[in-house]
Order: sequence, then C-alpha cells, then structure tokens
Amino acid sequence: MKHHTPQLLKFQRLQRRLGESKRGLVGLLELLWHGTATQAPEGDIGRFSNEEIAILVDWDGDHDQLVAALVETGWLDESEQHRLVVHDWSDHQPNWIRLNSKRKSSKKVPQERTYEASCEATYEATYEASCEASYEQTPNLTIPNLTKPNQTKPQERRSAADVCLVGELFQKPTQDQVAALAEAESLDVDAATWCEYYEARGWQMGKTAMRDWRAAVRQAARAGWCRKPAASKPRKRMDPVAAQIAAEYVRRKQAKPDDSS
Repeated sequence: MKHHTPQLLKFQRLQRRLGESKRGLVGLLELLWHGTATQAPEGDIGRFSNEEIAILVDWDGDHDQLVAALVETGWLDESEQHRLVVHDWSDHQPNWIRLNSKRKSSKKVPQERTYEASCEATYEATYEASCEASYEQTPNLTIPNLTKPNQTKPQERRSAADVCLVGELFQKPTQDQVAALAEAESLDVDAATWCEYYEARGWQMGKTAMRDWRAAVRQAARAGWCRKPAASKPRKRMDPVAAQIAAEYVRRKQAKPDDSS
C-alpha cells in the first residue's frame, strides 16, 4: 500500500461505510490485494463469490455490504467479463506478477514470428518453383561460342643455362674460352675456378639466368674473387765462398767449449 492511501477521500468514505478503524481498513485492503495476487493474479477477483471475497479479507460482517461498499468507493470495478476486477490492479500488483506477465507475452512472440517465417518460406518456395518452371519452358536463345580454343603449343621450358633473355641462345663457355679471354684482355681470372663456380649454380647470376659470360668474366676480374694463384719464386743459390765461410763458422761454433764448464 502506498503511504498516502489512508489520506484519500475514497479511503475515508469506505471507512465510514463499513464503520472500521483506519488500522483495520488498512489491513482489509492489504488482504484484498494480497489475496488477489495469490488467487487471481490477473486482477479478476470477480471469479469468487461475495462470501469468498469476505473470507479472503477476513471480514465478519455482511459480505454483500462489503462488496457493495468496495464498488461504490472505487476499490473494485464492475466488469462484464469477470464480474469484478480490482481498481488499477496494474499499479498495485507485485513486481513478480509483472515479470510473469512479461514472460508470457514474450513466449507468444516467437510463435507469431514462426508463423510469419513459415509464411515467408512458403511464399519463397512457391516463387522459386514458378521461376524454375518458367525458365524450363523458355527455349535457350543464346548463340553458342564459336571461337576455337587456344591452338598455340606450350613453349618448352628451358633451363637457365640454355636460355638467353635477350633472345639469343646461351652457350656455356669452356675453360679454354675463359682462359683465352682472360689472356687477351689481361684479366686476373682463374678460368677453372670461374667455370666451376657458375657450373655449380646452373649458370645463374643471383636469381636470373646469365646473359653474357664475357661480361661476367670481366665483372669477376674487377671483384677479384677468382684470381690466379700466385706463383712461387725460385730460391737463389748461395755464393760458394760465402757458403764455405758459413760452414767454417758453424764448425768452430760447435767445437768451441762451453764457457760455463
């Protein structure tokens, strides 16, 4: 019950009609709302007889007089469907009743959606079937493709050592050709080392095929990574006189007694 309810005029009118104290009337209205919440959650208290309503609120007097006073003062409303309903029950009902009513209403929505979805599915299926039927009945008016497939033969893949990217065939040089080029242009390049290096790499310079081996030989000469091994110099023969003097010195050094002894 709201705190200002005992100050309402209809509360005071009901108090005069029933001859009940304020404390007793507050309890009577609380029992009315409590009994409605437990016995008639929708507020349709008219499902019970006047005597049962009097028992519900613990009223010992005339039950018809009680119900008539509640209707006249606006605590109960007459209804054609339920006979009697609690006035403004949506404001007085507990929160748990509101939650239950919301849950019941939310359960009805999926059923409606399901029905709508089934209608849409039926419409789509009918529409697709009609489209397929019309498509099958329509003759194919498209002209077939008259172009011939690609008649060009696939090019044979060549290794990097056999293809020249400028359009000429690449031929691997021999060791003699590299040596002849190095001698003709005075290049410090070891022909055997250079040929073995590029032979092991499939005659590729990095990720691309070699185009000109002569330019590669000149580049190696400038970088200096495959130079010719240095030739060993011949040892000079010692002069016979100097050799004799050195041998005499060694002999005397060995024959000289040790100073420490």
